[in-house]
Amino acid sequence: MGVSGLTTYLRTHRLAVAKTVELNKDGEATQDTDDLSILPNVEIVVDGWGSLARIPWVYGGEYDRFADAIKRTVDSWMSVGVNLSFVFDGPQEESKFQTRISRLMSSNVHHSTLFFRTSQLTRVAPRFLNETQIIPPLLYTTCVETLLDLSSCFTTKPTGISFPSTRPKTTLKVYFADREADPFMAELAARIGAYVAALDSDFVILNAAGYRGYIPLDELEWTTVLPPSDTARSRTVSSISVNSSIASLLSPTEISADSKFWEDLADVSGGGGDSEEGFKPVQKKKRARTVSAKSRLNPVGSAPTTRGVIPPDEFTSLVFPVYTPESTAASLGIPPPLLPLLAAFVGNDFTRKENSSPISTSMPHYSLQDFLYEHKLPAVKRIIYTANTLAAVLQGLSKPNGRKRKGGGIGVVDVIRTTTKRMLLRPGHTTDPEIDMIVNRIVEGALFYAIPLSSTAHPQALWPTSFCPLHANIDQCRLEALVPVEENDTSPRHSPSAQKHSIPSQSNPLIMVQNQYIQAYRAGILDPKILDVLISGTMWPRIFLESPDMASCASSNEAAGPLRRWLYAILDQGIGVYVPLPEPEDEVDEAIQKMVAEGQQPRIAPTKTTEDEESWDEEDEDEIIDVMDADSEEEDPLVALKGALQRLKGAKEESHLPTIPGQEAIAEEDEEKPKMKRKIYRIAMSPRSNHPKVLALKKEWIAPVVATRWLIRHAGSREVERGTFPGPMHRKWAKAEILALMVAFGVGTPWESAVGGQVDDLLSEEPIDLSERTIQLLARALSVIEAVQMIVQSLGLTTRVPLSLSRFRGRVFHRLCARSLNPLPRQQASAETTLAPEALLDDGVWDAVSEGLEMHIGDDLTKKKKPKEKDAHANSQPKMNARGRLPAGTSVFSLLAGMDA
Repeated sequence: MGVSGLTTYLRTHRLAVAKTVELNKDGEATQDTDDLSILPNVEIVVDGWGSLARIPWVYGGEYDRFADAIKRTVDSWMSVGVNLSFVFDGPQEESKFQTRISRLMSSNVHHSTLFFRTSQLTRVAPRFLNETQIIPPLLYTTCVETLLDLSSCFTTKPTGISFPSTRPKTTLKVYFADREADPFMAELAARIGAYVAALDSDFVILNAAGYRGYIPLDELEWTTVLPPSDTARSRTVSSISVNSSIASLLSPTEISADSKFWEDLADVSGGGGDSEEGFKPVQKKKRARTVSAKSRLNPVGSAPTTRGVIPPDEFTSLVFPVYTPESTAASLGIPPPLLPLLAAFVGNDFTRKENSSPISTSMPHYSLQDFLYEHKLPAVKRIIYTANTLAAVLQGLSKPNGRKRKGGGIGVVDVIRTTTKRMLLRPGHTTDPEIDMIVNRIVEGALFYAIPLSSTAHPQALWPTSFCPLHANIDQCRLEALVPVEENDTSPRHSPSAQKHSIPSQSNPLIMVQNQYIQAYRAGILDPKILDVLISGTMWPRIFLESPDMASCASSNEAAGPLRRWLYAILDQGIGVYVPLPEPEDEVDEAIQKMVAEGQQPRIAPTKTTEDEESWDEEDEDEIIDVMDADSEEEDPLVALKGALQRLKGAKEESHLPTIPGQEAIAEEDEEKPKMKRKIYRIAMSPRSNHPKVLALKKEWIAPVVATRWLIRHAGSREVERGTFPGPMHRKWAKAEILALMVAFGVGTPWESAVGGQVDDLLSEEPIDLSERTIQLLARALSVIEAVQMIVQSLGLTTRVPLSLSRFRGRVFHRLCARSLNPLPRQQASAETTLAPEALLDDGVWDAVSEGLEMHIGDDLTKKKKPKEKDAHANSQPKMNARGRLPAGTSVFSLLAGMDA
């Protein structure tokens, strides 16, 4: 979100703050180079989330179109000589949890409520869909998957792009930040001498040596060249319009008779200076004509320009403004090091009202900005007012009689405190503790922009270690759960140890798992949300469009809840899920303080080790316990996982984990299977899909079939719990809906080989009649797909059990579901133009989906046709009114006509 009002300030002061850079497709650029024979490429670091383009989101996400847009954008950027480095956010910062919640409430939850509270006619309006946009849940995975595929292709010269001889080959790299991506991107840009392209004004505040500036993604301009005929026409359009307006007042004969008419007309239209008689021509002031935004972007006589991330089909150059911290600070009249303080005062992601706790308990609704600014003061004027105050305070402290530290320099805290006291609206009513709270909050908000100095011998080098592309010390990465720990280390398991600077050995299974996880995360095949579970003990499921009258699909009681509990158990067995230390009770604290005051040494319970493990109680505190209702008819979904993880980890002689019946027989079968097949067997077993037909499928079908089977089973069991007549949102999945979901994955040979009109009707742009049931079904499906993908990644089977989400098409699911309710006429549904859903699936897929779930599959739903009007009026009789009389114009014979003979 950036700094409040800073984006508006930069746009209004663009001429004074920004410089323009133009990159041409023919190999020329507006940059100063000593050797024009070899034109260097321009390095740009792109914010991964900021580059997500707008796509039709209502259908659940058109991921195939989004992947095509990414490919076209990357091709266009590289054709003008840009080396791209995409960066994505890492695990969530605990200090930004409140920001995350407020964004989810304002975008996802609020927009879903508006959508379901609006009429169906208004829902399909483009303006409404643009204003209530929700990012589809699988968009991040699709973006990363597409960029990783392109990075391997663009390492060399891409096919289909003609590079000039004066330009070297371009590159594409993908990075994944340790935590927040903003400081990581600024540090990476400083290392390689790059710009940063994003939609976040924080990049005007962040600064490091080598950082070249900030490029707003919404201010990119792609220009084209007019054809020669259009160029000649544009040059004369203004003079023709003026001359024709004057000549229209005269008749054609007068114009042709007077040969000096055009000369006099040229003098008048020139409008320059006094006449020979000393008179000036009187001219009326014309009313200023308003110019549309489109005309300002493409003025008459200039080349057409397209603004935005996605380029047009044909273009000649890319033009963008660059805002630097130095130019921004100069326009505000303050030194660049004071920009973080300015951002903290005005409001950033850490000090804004909706993202921070109240300053005073007596005024809980007052934020930091409420103590400093008038409520009606615009954000841009707040920036100017704060900058002027900071400059005045700095000038006053730098005077000989100013207050300085003993060391001779000016303290930052002194600047913050003095500025705060000057900006207080009610200094007489603000207490010293409240001022201290404001100062501390500003310090915390300014520390976000601190970039640590490089500790390597070569600051410009990347990948000093195999763990991080920037940091030689893994402590700076702040990935505590993935830091290797010594075997005999008695400190908490998340603390660093002596092995943190080297690649861990393969002797300790815990170190092996940590090493594999951190390498998988840096390679882009481990979701950052998995690291949230390990580092902060939180899970942030991606919420999509769903009914506000029902429980959220991301809740633990919905279909994805048990699957996420499987994920937690796997992570806890592999590394250990982060659990915060419980706060000691007051009585214990008082007793310890009393003993310390008396000079006694408090006794602390010994640490549990493997040697004295037998002396402890048989109850294991780390045992995975799933809370189930007493009257639940379903078996514990974690029982199978406990036995599987016990066998995978290596069971001890005395195990406290419960096992499932028949575990010994399954263990004997596992010994005969290869290790990789056993892992795939675990994935199929987690949603109770361990059937031979499922395991015999192609690897592309395993994850979609497992997710679909779990959806069918969960919906069927829920319908039994709710009774005989469940609502339309809680009914079982019908066969047509299941087939629609399987076809929407876009996997299989029949779909890839289907060409022409066979699938054109499914991919057409015609609007689809969206029903609330299909919207809710797809929201549940996307949530389950996300959970299944995380299980696959946690087991390290991304390449063995692929889930290619870039082929998923939400509109195909909605169109097939709508078609099942309103079947096409026979003449339209001919086999020559339309394929049945079953024909787009590989052989054996439907059998694998429905195996053992026949009782959980509902009947197909079709809209009942209304009876014909003729038949309806044939047996109808006119009704009596309130007085017992027939309606006007009704005779007694009409009653007899409606009676049977």
